[in-house]
Amino acid sequence: MECPKCRKTVGENDAVCRNCGIALKEPKRKKFDIKRFANKKRKSDLKTVDGKKGLMRIKLNENRIKVILAGVLVILILVLLLVLISHISGDKGNKTAQEFKEYIGRSVSVAEKDIEVHLKDESAFRGVNTALSFDYIYESEDEIEINNITYPEWTVTINIDKNEKIKNVVYTDFKTVEDDLRGYEKDKNISLDKFDKGAKYNTVTEEIDCDPYKITYNKDNTSYMYKYYYKTDNGDAQQVIVYAVFDDEDKFLYYSSELVYPENM
Repeated sequence: MECPKCRKTVGENDAVCRNCGIALKEPKRKKFDIKRFANKKRKSDLKTVDGKKGLMRIKLNENRIKVILAGVLVILILVLLLVLISHISGDKGNKTAQEFKEYIGRSVSVAEKDIEVHLKDESAFRGVNTALSFDYIYESEDEIEINNITYPEWTVTINIDKNEKIKNVVYTDFKTVEDDLRGYEKDKNISLDKFDKGAKYNTVTEEIDCDPYKITYNKDNTSYMYKYYYKTDNGDAQQVIVYAVFDDEDKFLYYSSELVYPENM
């Protein structure tokens, strides 16, 4: 083969002339494959789009979870507020009863003035006037319905002696019988025989395991009345009322129980 410039002989496969250095063959160029490029670009774009969609889905899911959690939190807060309000309302009644207890043996007017509570001689609820015996009353403004009769959630009733002095103070919690007039449902009859005089209040009341329907504050002791029922061996429901009495230091004194049977059958 002859070099086109210097006319000297060169090899057939030489890319450059060894004598003058001229390029004898043009280097092979890779052909641009437009289809291959387009396919590659498309796949790349799809990956980007899918990636963005995935991120969007993740963000949407995160937002949904946040909304759900926020909703659950709001519901929990509302429930806690309702429980707290109910608890505070109940505490208000018993707290007022305990305040009047300090005035046992003194006049009602003095107690009203010091505690800043106005007592009435009649309830605003017919059911209370029928069910309870009292001389003066202070009651909850919140209502509940028991057997289609409206009652306050709680009452503080006061009985006086012949000298017009406070004899005792009674706190009644109608909420304990809102679901059933018989009171709490128990598996069996409750016995407090195992407790000696002087047993601690918490130990005795844990055995009863229900809220008192009435608390009667006397001068030297406090009586707690509980209402419950249990199923006997023959399947009948037996209602029971228990009275547990404690001294002013919350030491157990004695108890009594009374079986309640249906009347007017």
